[in-house]
Amino acid sequence: MKLPKMVKAKPFVYNPMLMPWTTDNVIEHQVKAKKNIIYGARALNAQLPRTLYRKTKDYDIWSKRPAQMADNLQEQLDDVVRYDGYYDEAWKSKSGKQVYSVIERDTGEVIADFTKTPTGTKYTLVSGIRYQTLKNAKLHYRQILADPLLQKRWSKAKYDLWRIEHFERHLMEGQKVFNLNNYPIRIRRR
Repeated sequence: MKLPKMVKAKPFVYNPMLMPWTTDNVIEHQVKAKKNIIYGARALNAQLPRTLYRKTKDYDIWSKRPAQMADNLQEQLDDVVRYDGYYDEAWKSKSGKQVYSVIERDTGEVIADFTKTPTGTKYTLVSGIRYQTLKNAKLHYRQILADPLLQKRWSKAKYDLWRIEHFERHLMEGQKVFNLNNYPIRIRRR
């Protein structure tokens, strides 16, 4: 009896055509499934026109159980890349909140930050994902600007507050089309 010839396994190479799950897709899928709320720059980017877009790297997520959600996300991302490529870490922010971060092992880049959902948080649904409302975001940024411990975040908070107020001011004036380079985007009143 002849035994089959052993085939040498090829190393795993990520191919987006064969594997459409990116980190963004995994995070958004978990946020949608667990009914968490995305806040911060990503929440504003989802609700404001693309002309007021601000680039951001990580996801800021409010959750009822942030430690468990960070652990679940880390495990899901490890399953996607098929090796131990992510880890989660707990730390306290300067404002005293417990934060659970999911970090990419190779680059040290923070992928997502989970914190406990504050009471009275309002959200809006965009494509089935919960995002912090613009009104709630304005209050959040004003609290950051009032806190001297968070002075490092003041420049981002000022810019994000300006983006919201700029958008609202143009809506109040009746502007419903925000022109991009090639084509306009229609904005529906919320």
